[in-house]
Amino acid sequence: MMIPAGSVEYVHVDVTVTREGQPTPATARMAFVRRRAVPTERDWAPAAYESGTVRRRYDGDLPPGGYDVWVEISAGDEVPLVNAGRLDLA
Repeated sequence: MMIPAGSVEYVHVDVTVTREGQPTPATARMAFVRRRAVPTERDWAPAAYESGTVRRRYDGDLPPGGYDVWVEISAGDEVPLVNAGRLDLA
């Protein structure tokens, strides 16, 4: 995904959370970090999860460049961290 660095908009990631084949309530966080970096606790921000999509508002506060988008989903006893793709800020 490419967006202007000063833009203010939501970044969306499709995610399916199920337990034994049934949709499961979950909480989510997202992080935007420089390429090939692993998110630290300060990188994470709350994200909304509903209807198979996690979304977080990008507030135009990062400098231009390439970032990885990470998603953390909490559902029961599992908390997977997923590298969800690239975010290029022009």
